Amino acid sequence: MNITIYHNPRCGSSRNTLGLIRNTGVEPSVIDYLANPPSHAQLAAMIAQAGLTVRGAIRAREAPYAELGLDNPALTDAALRIVGAITCAQLRTSDLLARMGGDQFQVVATDTDARAALTMAEKIRAAIAAAAFPGCDRLTVSIAVAQAVGEESADALMLRVNAALARAKRAGRNCVELAMQ
Repeated sequence: MNITIYHNPRCGSSRNTLGLIRNTGVEPSVIDYLANPPSHAQLAAMIAQAGLTVRGAIRAREAPYAELGLDNPALTDAALRIVGAITCAQLRTSDLLARMGGDQFQVVATDTDARAALTMAEKIRAAIAAAAFPGCDRLTVSIAVAQAVGEESADALMLRVNAALARAKRAGRNCVELAMQ
């Protein structure tokens, strides 16, 4: 019998499961998934083979589950693809859209001042708010806009962005906030 376990050595449940497998006399193939994460295709295949949904495979009691908005039932792969497509439609060819994790995206708009970036962000916000999403009544976004200043580090810039995003969420969501210097 061949058994493969995607293992997190810091997780008690994972260590216990590995111990149970070994107690049967089987030495499994152990993959530290933090150091060697499975590809999207491998993960999808494992979830399907286990008879789970993606949401059912996620550890809901862990802090990142809520922090990344994964507890939002409207957050489906289809909804994220729609958000990505709507956002891309508002961007120029010189702009870059990246999914940062969970329901967080980042747009890098080169040669753009804060005023133009605010206008772009508002168009994205309005287009998403007006769009139809399968399985939910409405989906909205909160957007933080920042302009890199001088020799500001990427870490300092992201701190400003995160503070502006937190303000947008406290303001009731579905809005655009400028990350002030």
